[in-house]
Amino acid sequence: DGRALIVYTRADKSKLVQTARDQLVSRSIVSSASQVDIVACTSADDVVKTVEWSRSYGTILVVTEMFGASDLDPSSKNGYQYALLDALVADARPQPAAPAESEDAEGEGDAPAPAPATPARRIVHVSANLPYDVACSTSADATLACFGTHRLADAGDADVTATTATWEPTLAAALRMAFGENAPMGTCPVTVPSINDQHTFDSQTLYQLGAGIKDWGA
Repeated sequence: DGRALIVYTRADKSKLVQTARDQLVSRSIVSSASQVDIVACTSADDVVKTVEWSRSYGTILVVTEMFGASDLDPSSKNGYQYALLDALVADARPQPAAPAESEDAEGEGDAPAPAPATPARRIVHVSANLPYDVACSTSADATLACFGTHRLADAGDADVTATTATWEPTLAAALRMAFGENAPMGTCPVTVPSINDQHTFDSQTLYQLGAGIKDWGA
């Protein structure tokens, strides 16, 4: 399926994600809003149904927002974001078709058709706050880090409120890049350690300061 799904994990970002999707249409990056759906996953209770919902899309973009190292634990208050990311990555891998059950000698009628194979889906992790949670998406197909979540309104931005200025600009830019408006470019301003099985950072470095894409065409 050529459609995309944006999954956001913070309930207070609903309007800002909608604005980002509207920009994809207004800038003709996608032809219509029907090509990009939006769904919220704002608690651990939403994870299973969000994974099920995602199966009808070709690309799923998961927007997470990390505030501290404790968020990395799936059992923590904000850890559902990374439980969701893990579940989507695992579910998105193509599954072979299930074999049809054989009929016994006395069975009647045609044998049931095998269950269809599950197609692969692309998972893109959009890290929208502290970039350290990119360590959670090493199995995703791509990772985009917005780094900052705030900007100051420019002199001509009289219509930019404090609410819209806090998150939308960097998220919208990341989504436009994900959909092909601009080539990805940028480097990491911090060193990102890897994450161990206890969902804490360890002494191993995953991405060095300055890692990233300096020149997409190189």
